[in-house]
Amino acid sequence: MDSGALVDSGASMDGSVDGALDSGTVTDSGTVTDSGTVTDSGTATDSGVDAGSVSFGPVQCRGLSDCPGISSCNRDAPGGVCNGCGSDVDCPSFASCVPGVGACATDCSSDTDCNPGKRCGSAGRCMLRSCSLGTPCPAPYVCNDGGFCMRPTCVGSATCPAPFVCAAGICVEP
Repeated sequence: MDSGALVDSGASMDGSVDGALDSGTVTDSGTVTDSGTVTDSGTATDSGVDAGSVSFGPVQCRGLSDCPGISSCNRDAPGGVCNGCGSDVDCPSFASCVPGVGACATDCSSDTDCNPGKRCGSAGRCMLRSCSLGTPCPAPYVCNDGGFCMRPTCVGSATCPAPFVCAAGICVEP
């Protein structure tokens, strides 16, 4: 089982994930990497919205015990991502296990169905937003060295933007 990440180019031929090959490539949806997060290389825009007034959508996990079955929490991802799933029973009730990737994802029809740090990919699943200096993450998320939005880090609850709270060094959604 590969618990790597699905990188979605934003456009696929048929909108589905064709199985992952041993080389780490998904045939029409992008490449599989080992970051353990469902990601998307679409363009992110700064929403300019205060974190206190944003709806964060479904939060998969805030801590290691929030993911059911055999999956574990990638706490860096906006809303958290349960990784290492073998089937839908290893995902929160509102998410499904992406075949060949081993990461739980929420179905979507537009970006508004996803956490603001994610976007709706071409396969109809919420994926991490890409970011750069010119295309920052929507507040309060920050851009990581790999070019994807992530939750901000913290030292104590006073260092997290409201309404986030500090949990083991990472600001998590309420």
